[in-house]
Amino acid sequence: MKKLFLLILLLLGFQTLALAQTTLLPQADAGYDECRVILDQFELTGQIMSSEAAQSSLAVNSLQNDVREAEGRFNEAQDVIATEEACQGDLANTDQCKEFFAAKKEFEDFSADLQEATYSKLAGSGWTKDTSELLGCAIQTGRISLAMIPYFVTSIINYILGIAGLVSVLFIVIGGYHYIWGGVTDDKEKGKKTIVHALTGLGLALMAWTIVQVVLALITG
Repeated sequence: MKKLFLLILLLLGFQTLALAQTTLLPQADAGYDECRVILDQFELTGQIMSSEAAQSSLAVNSLQNDVREAEGRFNEAQDVIATEEACQGDLANTDQCKEFFAAKKEFEDFSADLQEATYSKLAGSGWTKDTSELLGCAIQTGRISLAMIPYFVTSIINYILGIAGLVSVLFIVIGGYHYIWGGVTDDKEKGKKTIVHALTGLGLALMAWTIVQVVLALITG
């Protein structure tokens, strides 16, 4: 029973470590186009744009192009009929007037969509402190600049410290197992030492994480 309990603990610990390995390299939720906007903004301003703001920015840019194209078609149709008043009465059913009214409606619809998208973009959060999206976009697109190096170093250090924390917790559990299920003296003493060493390692990991955060704040500030 005791061996089975210890085996289950070890399996759970190794499974946790295996899952943690997948987080070494950050992955971006944003698509390639959104990543391009995020990286462009970081290179220009040094700030990290959220993926939602990047999507809004792309939507606005796309609608701006649609509005320009629709405006061009509207102007061409208007040049054909000279004035909108020329399409009154029976003349409204002519091909030229139908094309004019269709182009006018398209232009007005795209303009309204652009206004709504612009308002949504301005109302959005815009910037974020989360570096995972930036680093994931840099890896996805291959655009890695020198300004990103501190963020990459911090991400790797945080990953290593996270693994160290998981290992410390695992050994605390193992130490607790020996202390509870152990013999009268030897196993209990072994369990105590394991717990003390694990707590010491966990404390050092937390201290190192704090130092890394302070250094990163000084560098990026």
